[in-house]
Amino acid sequence: MSANPEIKELKGQIESLKNSLIEAKEENHKLSEELDKSKPSWSGTWEMDLLTKQVSWSNEMYLILGLDSSIDPDMAHLKNKLELACQDKLNGALNKTFHTKKDYSFEHL
Repeated sequence: MSANPEIKELKGQIESLKNSLIEAKEENHKLSEELDKSKPSWSGTWEMDLLTKQVSWSNEMYLILGLDSSIDPDMAHLKNKLELACQDKLNGALNKTFHTKKDYSFEHL
């Protein structure tokens, strides 16, 4: 008994669509990887001497904060860019560091 020609054609179309979908997923994956590689780093570092209150920033911090590198870094510029919860976390970290006299680091957005 031979299969209906329409069914054979539909099966061929389904197979073709599956292959197209696989190819599209692979291309999407490649493009996503390329996009990730091309994104600038949005990671910066800063340090503060708790005795002198002198602050220093990495070059990336100026970019992140949208400030010209000729501006002297200070905590007010940084705090103004942070959400309130992150400001509280930063203040807590500074207080902890001041009292323990040990380096402390954390990530914030």
